[in-house]
Amino acid sequence: MNGYIKNRIALRENVFKLINNGQAIDLVQMFHYELKILDLRNDLYAIARYIYIRLGELFEYDAGFEYSTEEQKEKIKNYRVNKRKVKKFSIVCDAYAELYVELLGEFGISGKVQKTIDGHVYVIYTIDNKDYLADLTSQNKDITRIKFGMQLIYNRQISPYAPKIDQTFQIIDEQIYLNGISTEEVLETIKNELKMDQKKFHWSEEEYIYHVFKSIEDIMNFPRQNIGFISGVTYIYYLLQFFIENYSSYNTHFLDEDNNLKIEIFAVPKNEKIVYFAYKENENGLYELKKLSKEEFKSILENYSKVINKEHLFLR
Repeated sequence: MNGYIKNRIALRENVFKLINNGQAIDLVQMFHYELKILDLRNDLYAIARYIYIRLGELFEYDAGFEYSTEEQKEKIKNYRVNKRKVKKFSIVCDAYAELYVELLGEFGISGKVQKTIDGHVYVIYTIDNKDYLADLTSQNKDITRIKFGMQLIYNRQISPYAPKIDQTFQIIDEQIYLNGISTEEVLETIKNELKMDQKKFHWSEEEYIYHVFKSIEDIMNFPRQNIGFISGVTYIYYLLQFFIENYSSYNTHFLDEDNNLKIEIFAVPKNEKIVYFAYKENENGLYELKKLSKEEFKSILENYSKVINKEHLFLR
């Protein structure tokens, strides 16, 4: 195995072990050490990109934000990460943007926090007199794409003359990821196989959708580190839209007593019946997508009083 890949995997696993053991992480020390080990310290573009990707690996969007009270939302938005002693790894855009600017500054890169009219926060940083966008949490897309090894959208040069496909980070991404086959290529292969099976076995549209969910179940349950509720659900939605054109998902949110999103249930019609798939935490503390038995489905309904979009469960 390539030495870079071995180092990268080892660095990731070491940090996740510390997090799982409840130990605080000094991000400044961590980035200086990792960039030294990976030999990326002499390229400002590589530093900025690596920090962006690494934060996407480490952090998860706060699952309690969307359904919190206004008072709780303000508290979450005002939270700031102590970069020298991090124990909480769920954030929203405000904390992420401030943290990214601080970490860039540790390596001599100038960055500024920007705010949109609707209150969303992101970062503009400058290297060699060129401005770059960094927006890890926009629609949860890049924070999700990083965790699942996909091409990024919201980290690129901003300029009227910048090309639509920004090549700035292409070589750097090859250094950081070193993927022989991209996630996009893998998904395209799975999609083609599903389409061929649909023709071969004469699946109805309902049957095809059911088999798509079974494929997504396999994709989601491949072992990965630090996939949380928000990034997982975001990826499931992406996969559904990728595999099924104009798909309308019938989803139901289950919340805990603190208004944190905890379970997402998808109701899938199949042969005049309803099959339920749930994205939720398993006994090992990892999130997975799983087809539910009748008993499991009944247990969820009995144990969760806070339900959003209950009509989408197709209860009969």
